[in-house]
Amino acid sequence: MLNDDDVVSASPVPSLDKFHHTSPERTLFDLARAEPFSVALVAADAHLHETASTGRKVDALQVAGWRARMQARSRAHAGRPGVRAVRMLAQHADPRAESPLETISRLRFLQLGISVETQVSVPAPNGNRYFVDFYAPELGFWGECDGKSKYVGAAGDGHSTAELLYAEKRRHDWIAGTTNLRGIRWGVREVLTCDRFARHLKAHGVAVPGLPSPLLEPETRGFLEQLP
Repeated sequence: MLNDDDVVSASPVPSLDKFHHTSPERTLFDLARAEPFSVALVAADAHLHETASTGRKVDALQVAGWRARMQARSRAHAGRPGVRAVRMLAQHADPRAESPLETISRLRFLQLGISVETQVSVPAPNGNRYFVDFYAPELGFWGECDGKSKYVGAAGDGHSTAELLYAEKRRHDWIAGTTNLRGIRWGVREVLTCDRFARHLKAHGVAVPGLPSPLLEPETRGFLEQLP
């Protein structure tokens, strides 16, 4: 059943204002209950990235409010199918994710029991900062997940694909050299399954536990273990 505040007409797309649709929070609630968790997590990350972050700054209070409201929805529907996924979504959605590939990669790390930091800054030449998608100094690596489109057909600013690749190679070498950590890259193909991602990481010398961390709450560990 929909509550009055679950149905809205305002839309960021003016042509859609005349249509009624479910609110973002209700939509995410429904996605978590009815669709694969990865789909709901990608949508939640994108929603928070759009509404609770500006550049690399995150509005922590806004994110906390969203988590509290989603948890309240889960309590109001306790015992119904899919509600555990809503609780997990409220806990693990992250506005710092900049792409669906980052979201799925973060989920795979959770499933495999590997602790990583996300969007970590590294000093760059000339006083600038580089940001790496994933950072795991205890395991000796940092990681970047890139889609093919980043390099192929993305040179719309006047730079050729070769120039983009060269610039990225220099960036990669600088980060690896200054952090004394090896850089690992992957794309969509490597994160399609946990097993495939585990093999990719092991091939680069990463110790992969293969199960969610025992430091997580039992409900979270059980939920992650059941995901494909």
